Amino acid sequence: MYLLKKVYSLINNHYVRIFNQYSVYTSMLRVSNGMTDEKLTDKGKYYLSTKKDYSARFATDAIKEFYDKKVQRSKYGLNDFEQYKDLHPSCEEMKKVKSHFYDQIFEVFEDNSIEAAKRKKYRDEVGVKYVWQPREYPERKQK
Repeated sequence: MYLLKKVYSLINNHYVRIFNQYSVYTSMLRVSNGMTDEKLTDKGKYYLSTKKDYSARFATDAIKEFYDKKVQRSKYGLNDFEQYKDLHPSCEEMKKVKSHFYDQIFEVFEDNSIEAAKRKKYRDEVGVKYVWQPREYPERKQK
């Protein structure tokens, strides 16, 4: 009996090792539109490798095929979008962007409400001036 268990455990361990290393589960990936009616907008196959799963490592392009199909259908890519001239956007570039955050920032500095008049009066009394200036970067020394 001991010998039988030993042989069986060797065979089973070999099978589990091979299965964990090379097995792949295929599942369906369904993408819905996020509305209340939950209409499916796209679906595709998703391959899950057990080796990646057990080693706690996943490829960042695990659903690459799904996104490749979406890219082929779209008219624009990442290179078609406008970019800032510098690392940080200038005031003109911030105004071009349709962002509530930027709108609120400029509203604070260019507001014509009663509170803005009080702020302006206070700033004039204290002598505070707000000036938008581009950020100056120190030159890096080359090694």
